[in-house]
Amino acid sequence: MDRREEWAVGVDLGGTKVEIGQVDSDGRLLQRLKCHTNVQEGPKAVEREIVNLTRELKELARSSPVGIGVGIAGQIDPKEGVVLFAPNLHWHDVPFQSDLKKALELPVVVTNDVRAAAWGEWLHGAGEGCDDLILTCNQDNTILCSCHPISEVTCGEKIIT
Repeated sequence: MDRREEWAVGVDLGGTKVEIGQVDSDGRLLQRLKCHTNVQEGPKAVEREIVNLTRELKELARSSPVGIGVGIAGQIDPKEGVVLFAPNLHWHDVPFQSDLKKALELPVVVTNDVRAAAWGEWLHGAGEGCDDLILTCNQDNTILCSCHPISEVTCGEKIIT
């Protein structure tokens, strides 16, 4: 397959909706599908929703993705993709990356949703071509992104930047 024809699945997994998109190698969103998140039924039900949406996307695209990335609000083990705690989903210690990889038979990366957004902006958005990037998300989901940040960060009652 020509690199220009390669695509991946991006998943925004939230407490009320699962939204997935077909994203090409230049970061363009080609198609989008979504459904309600079945939080009450647990991680396996949410896994089935993502599998079904991914299959539907594959049919629409008439090809298979090179992989899938999932962004989830919460604490995620960055190496294993284990959801340590996701408050919106009521999950604790869910091996979601390995489970989804088995179900889809595709490479899968599960990460924190803000980390996923920062990576996307750095690679294909406001941060493209920059060495440094700061991305902040407010409670109303407003994203602020800066390539040449002039800011201060405090931690433990001390300025650390």
